[in-house]
Amino acid sequence: MRILSICLLAIILLGCSYDIQGQSSHELGVRFSNFRDFSAIYKKELKENRFLRIRNVSSALDYSGVSERTGLNIGGALGYELRTPINTKDHFVHGPELGVSFRFAEDTPTNNYFRLSYLFGLNHQVGENLKLGIEFTPSIIMSGIKENFDYDLLLNLSTVGITALYSFQTKEKENSM
Repeated sequence: MRILSICLLAIILLGCSYDIQGQSSHELGVRFSNFRDFSAIYKKELKENRFLRIRNVSSALDYSGVSERTGLNIGGALGYELRTPINTKDHFVHGPELGVSFRFAEDTPTNNYFRLSYLFGLNHQVGENLKLGIEFTPSIIMSGIKENFDYDLLLNLSTVGITALYSFQTKEKENSM
């Protein structure tokens, strides 16, 4: 729970800085990893081609009528995205991302994980405000069951996602909070 509190504090502090020109670029979208797994993404431009990236990595309510399979997954990730232009419509994206997830299930121990990932991807500008992309996020994952203090270290190389993003501008104050 401390890790989640620290991540939320970092989001608040990074979100309080304002752009000097009075405009701030934002992106809101969705990332599909397969037909059942999707996550929401929010991005805020900090500097040109540098974005704060926030996404929920897991949020699911599982109910099957069997108590061992009933549970709640919730998690999030915070990252820093760098963009390198390839041409006028395409960007190579990359950057680090930290994630945490918690699973609360009936009649089973709580399962948590902490993930350190690095994002590689390609964004394509489809319309004036719409971008489509593909992302690959290899991860090192520490997962385990809290009650038994039993943790495993895993390497995940199979996380590929397709993204759809909507870009918009907002006017902001010229001062910092």
